Amino acid sequence: MIVTAAATKIQTRTRGWLSRTRIRAKYQKLVRMREKRRMRRRYRAAVRIQSVARMYLTRHVVERRKALVAAERRRVEEMRRFEERVADFHEGFLKDLLAIRVQNNLRERLARR
Repeated sequence: MIVTAAATKIQTRTRGWLSRTRIRAKYQKLVRMREKRRMRRRYRAAVRIQSVARMYLTRHVVERRKALVAAERRRVEEMRRFEERVADFHEGFLKDLLAIRVQNNLRERLARR
């Protein structure tokens, strides 16, 4: 009976030790899984924040580029209008010069007669 009681005690202690180690292992596994979930959540949040920041910065870059393109178009249009005004001015000036030249030629011919 002493041998049986000792064997039972040994089995009980072994069973207790095994169950404690299993419980501890399961607990540690659960803790590791929780940490992995936390890290995944953190990474996802970081990616979202970075994507929003990129979109925000890109929008401002695009707006700046659009403003530059619009300013360049305005400048080109102003230069075209200026060239047209100058061309009109020169055209009128050349017409006046031509008219003066024709008048001078007529005066010379009349003076020769």
